[in-house]
Amino acid sequence: MFFSAAETIIHRFRRIQVVQDSEGLTEKPILPRLRRQPRRYESNIVPVNYASCEDFYQKQYVETLEITINVLQTRLTQKNFKMLCEVEHFILNISNKPPDGSNDYIKTFMDFVMMILILKD
Repeated sequence: MFFSAAETIIHRFRRIQVVQDSEGLTEKPILPRLRRQPRRYESNIVPVNYASCEDFYQKQYVETLEITINVLQTRLTQKNFKMLCEVEHFILNISNKPPDGSNDYIKTFMDFVMMILILKD
C-alpha cells in the first residue's frame, strides 16, 4: 500500500501516542456548518459532506502537508540551487575569513562566478 508523506507523519504521531495523550487538553472538534455558495460561483460540482470532524480536518491537514512538501521539493531540486548554495558558501567564507594579505574580495568573487559560468556551459 502506498502512503503519502503526510499520512506517514500522521501514522508516526499516532504510533508514539501523541494523539491519545493530547485528547484531554483540547475540546472536541465540531464540523463547520455547510454554507451555500453564491449563485455566480455555483457549478456542477457536488459539495463533499464529511462523516466526522476528524475526516474533515485530516483531509485539510494532509492537503496542506502535501502542498508544502511539493513546494519544498520543487524549490530544493531546481537546476541552479546547488550552484547558488556554493556561491553563498563562498561569499560567507570570504566575508568571514578574508584571504591572507588580500583586500581584493571583488576580484576573487568575480573569478569564482566566471569559473561557475564556464563550468555551467
